[in-house]
Amino acid sequence: MHLILGLTALIMLAWTVLVLIRERAPTPGIMFGFGWGLVTLLGAVEVVRYSPLSLEGVSVTLAFVAYLAIIFLLMPRPARGGPMAGLAADPSSAVLQVARVFSLLVLAGIALRYVHSVVIYERPLFDVQRSYEITNTEVMAGTWFSRIGSLLFLWPLPAAVLAWHAVNLGWWDRLLLFCGSMGLAAFGLMQGGRSGLVFTVFFIVPLALLSMAKGPGAAAPRRKRLTLVAGTGLFAVLSFALLLVMFGLRTTDAISGGRYARFMEVNPRYAGLVNPYGGSLLQDGVLGAVGYGTQPVQRLSLFFELDVETRFYGAWNFDVFANILRRVGIGTEHYNEAFSQVTYTYLEQGVPPGTFSTCIRDLYLDFGWAGVLLGGFAFAGGAQWVYARLLSGQAPHLLPLLGFMYGLIGVSPLFSGMQVGGANLSLCGALAGCLALYVRGRAAPVRPAPARHPGTPPPRRRH
Repeated sequence: MHLILGLTALIMLAWTVLVLIRERAPTPGIMFGFGWGLVTLLGAVEVVRYSPLSLEGVSVTLAFVAYLAIIFLLMPRPARGGPMAGLAADPSSAVLQVARVFSLLVLAGIALRYVHSVVIYERPLFDVQRSYEITNTEVMAGTWFSRIGSLLFLWPLPAAVLAWHAVNLGWWDRLLLFCGSMGLAAFGLMQGGRSGLVFTVFFIVPLALLSMAKGPGAAAPRRKRLTLVAGTGLFAVLSFALLLVMFGLRTTDAISGGRYARFMEVNPRYAGLVNPYGGSLLQDGVLGAVGYGTQPVQRLSLFFELDVETRFYGAWNFDVFANILRRVGIGTEHYNEAFSQVTYTYLEQGVPPGTFSTCIRDLYLDFGWAGVLLGGFAFAGGAQWVYARLLSGQAPHLLPLLGFMYGLIGVSPLFSGMQVGGANLSLCGALAGCLALYVRGRAAPVRPAPARHPGTPPPRRRH
């Protein structure tokens, strides 16, 4: 099984390189191939051992990967030589105005959330152990600070405008929009989490690279292009360094909240390369990051061995929306009982209930195999459809949604990306951003890109 999983991973990574050479842009399919190829490779190499691989778990993983690959191959691509004038132009004053307003709202939301978590409930930043103690002893009921603080989930619009138009923005706008892009990351870090920052990186970096390949970055002078490359690279490096710190805090045995070191075993073949017990914070961070990517395939095998029959009918992945239904008396008892059952099923096996098992488990918990098929088609097919529409110049207002879909695909090898309330609210923020850009675009259309100089050679066409 390890050999089959490893060969599949290498094929996916090779396919990703070939598509990148052909498309010369980070398409949703490239994000899918790289993410799933890396996670399946880590599962095959098995640097860290959590649960033994099972035939069913590996078979389901390979079938799902093949299914998504077929979806990406069959979905439409951007029209060749399609009009990209609206996307390649400078951002209009209307777009900048709405992006600035959204950024200020996000910053206000972050401040209110900080007051709620840190000031009122005295939940220390980055202190994972204390944060878990508070979570286990107090419900942290919502206050008006937290309710209004939901504004921080409007971050997808400033993140999308920043990533796409960075080469044509002034420094103050870049700084403001960057701070406004950190809503989900700040929300997660306040609770000692990492997923929000991971999702944000998968949102911003591909859009910035896409801008350099097919958007404003492609038409920008060399100096601006280098600035965009340097800024994107610096953001990725600093995010990775912060993630290593968070992984180290969550992996070490000294932190009761992150018990992963107690549930994993370093493969003897690699024992000389890592030291999970008594190592430095950096060593623990590297081990935690490797374990983060190794865990999903192994835990998926364990999940199918547990034979969980509970179905949530949307409540697992869309908790915020299901909570609205529960408030009017729909599904209250079923949800509470089902959630407790899944949690205790994991705990009985000595496994942390927050274990990641790829998006397959999360989709399966809601609607069974139908949920896996429909959910996979929704985020893979939806991402490719949005990508084709936007790059064909037909729907420039879909930019925040494309970034969100990049994020979903990027985290899908780990978890569904939608099974936490922050992601649900971020989806609402992305849709609100799309609506705002659509309304402002109709009121003040984006200026077309400048005409190509007569002496400039025509763009290469694909055959």
